Amino acid sequence: MRHKRQWMKKLTFITPMLFSPLSFADYCLNDLLAFTNSPLTSVDLLKESGIYPTAAHSIIRTRNGADGQAETEDDRQFTSLQEIDDIKYVGPTTLNVLTGLFPHACAIANGNIEVIFSPAPYDASHLTKVVEAIHQASVSIDIAMYSFRDNRILAAISDAVQRGVLIRVISNNALKDRKSPSGTLSEKLEQALIDVRYVNKIMHHKFAIIDSGLESAQLISGSANWSYSAATRYDENTVFVKNNAEFINAFQDEFNLLWHHSRDFTCDTCTVQSIIDSRYQKNEPHSLNTRFTSSNFNTSTTRYGETFSKVSGRNTVSDTLVDYINQAESSIKIASGHLRSWPITQALLNKQAEGNVDIDIYLDIQEYISLYTHEQEQAERQACLEQATTPSQEQACYDKGSHYSYMLREQGIDVRFKSYSYRWHYSYAKQMHHKYTLIDNDTLITGSYNFSDNAEHNSMENIMIIERENNPLAIEEFINNFESIWQTGIEDQRYETLLAQINDETVQSFPIVFDPMAITWEQVTHLKERIRAVCPAINSEAFRKNPEAHYVCEKPH
Repeated sequence: MRHKRQWMKKLTFITPMLFSPLSFADYCLNDLLAFTNSPLTSVDLLKESGIYPTAAHSIIRTRNGADGQAETEDDRQFTSLQEIDDIKYVGPTTLNVLTGLFPHACAIANGNIEVIFSPAPYDASHLTKVVEAIHQASVSIDIAMYSFRDNRILAAISDAVQRGVLIRVISNNALKDRKSPSGTLSEKLEQALIDVRYVNKIMHHKFAIIDSGLESAQLISGSANWSYSAATRYDENTVFVKNNAEFINAFQDEFNLLWHHSRDFTCDTCTVQSIIDSRYQKNEPHSLNTRFTSSNFNTSTTRYGETFSKVSGRNTVSDTLVDYINQAESSIKIASGHLRSWPITQALLNKQAEGNVDIDIYLDIQEYISLYTHEQEQAERQACLEQATTPSQEQACYDKGSHYSYMLREQGIDVRFKSYSYRWHYSYAKQMHHKYTLIDNDTLITGSYNFSDNAEHNSMENIMIIERENNPLAIEEFINNFESIWQTGIEDQRYETLLAQINDETVQSFPIVFDPMAITWEQVTHLKERIRAVCPAINSEAFRKNPEAHYVCEKPH
């Protein structure tokens, strides 16, 4: 590490002279670029700093140019994070390591927000980072999680209990596990002396708060559940927040609200005594940068326990998204597993009609519908509207789970689908599971919220609003992520290669579960048509009922 110390010592001297007129964000970015561009930075130094060998070699090879030598005429000087991210084998993990070399400037520049994107190797995933955060807990951990199935996290929180850390869990698993608790994760948590509860709505949050109220407090939130698939197969994001009282306090208030109106998970071997503070008072929303769908519900006590009930006309999260879409001046980028919200769709269509904003929407293949299905949904909606006699009944006609992707692309919006199989099945799906929006590349809205009425009125969800002026690197990371997933499989020509296999009469079989690719409605439609034409068995009962048993289609002889 001698060369690293030498370079850092040099940087300590030159940075104030070079960058003193700039912001902390500029300090971080320029320090990172100066480090990468310096001839003192070698492959070995990058590897010692924690960068994977393939990425380290690729960075130095790109910087040194064709002759492979530093400090020659063909050297390349990087001027942006995007240029580094564009290098082969470089991604968010490498950028996180680079920014980590300048922790003070980068932490301030990024508002103490760190982002981990999926898919990633397990050891570099958000799950490993969550385990690290749990090991740092000294007082409390509050977890609100839709799906929680990672054994390393279970072991980490069990260890934390033994250290005296108070742990509370609100889980959608518990809502399901309560009917047959034996052997479930909820029972295992209770046996580890962790208090588990559930709410009477879909608990779709994916957040945890560690050591709330302490200087070391941190928040973990995003789109990713705590599962192996979320870490290694799906497109996801997880945000780790430190030293940001606004975000942390807002999520703590949300957890306290849910906890007070939750129900105890019980089982024969459960021994934890649930404690509900009878003095609890709901706080008025105090954060400008968070929204929770819990605001759409009233709370009450029934003979079945505490409960949430929907309030007609409240659309806390979709109203916020619509407001930001309406304010967009140059671009809107949406990465979402689903898009079935009529208010959001209507706002996007209106913005498209204005003609001065570029809109890119990347969805999971589950959101693809054929022209036939689109026309069916349109006809059903029209029949519903003709029978509606009140505004709420009319709204219900739009909020019944319709797919809006066809309507959006029909009006000229650029829509792509992450496609990885002819027929969707959870066992092999490599889902596009993000739920984020970028407005003018300056505002990021991200969280657990699926773009649907079900998310708005039947689920507990959240969004965080992150501005470039406070967190420039976080914004850049999400921009880079979108550009990456938007191009999934295009450089490798996966679509063309698969079609060639299907159409080649000398090839006896082809995959119907395949490597992910970002393709348009027209491409999905053509691909499905060709598969049906060449593989008549694709719509047989065997293939329909057991898609998980069919990864390949054999062409008929």
